[in-house]
Amino acid sequence: QVSIPIIEEEPWTAFLLFAVLITVNCGLLNLILTAIVDVANSARESDQLAQIAEKAEAFEQGKRELLTLCEELDLDHSGSISYAEMCRGFDENPRFAATLMLMDVTRNDFHIIYGMLDEDSSGKVTYRE
Repeated sequence: QVSIPIIEEEPWTAFLLFAVLITVNCGLLNLILTAIVDVANSARESDQLAQIAEKAEAFEQGKRELLTLCEELDLDHSGSISYAEMCRGFDENPRFAATLMLMDVTRNDFHIIYGMLDEDSSGKVTYRE
């Protein structure tokens, strides 16, 4: 309503007013897009926190399962696992064998793994080692 008399009086102002209209529209669209991106970013951050919490819970669950497996492998209930107990566990305990196979560990790798686990070279691997 305000721009029509101005354009009728000075036609060249139509280009100026059109440019102002486009600039204002782009600014508003940019503001809306910023709000959308901000909401998406907040959702992603909360999703990352949920994933971190989920990984921590999975780690704790894995740790509990590993302790249970160690207790099952420890036939003499000494609190540690010998090389023979570990080999026997691989042959006789399907959960232990499946866990190792998921990690691409074969029976041929036991010497290397046992050597790494036996930090104090005592010939026994405690549950905590």
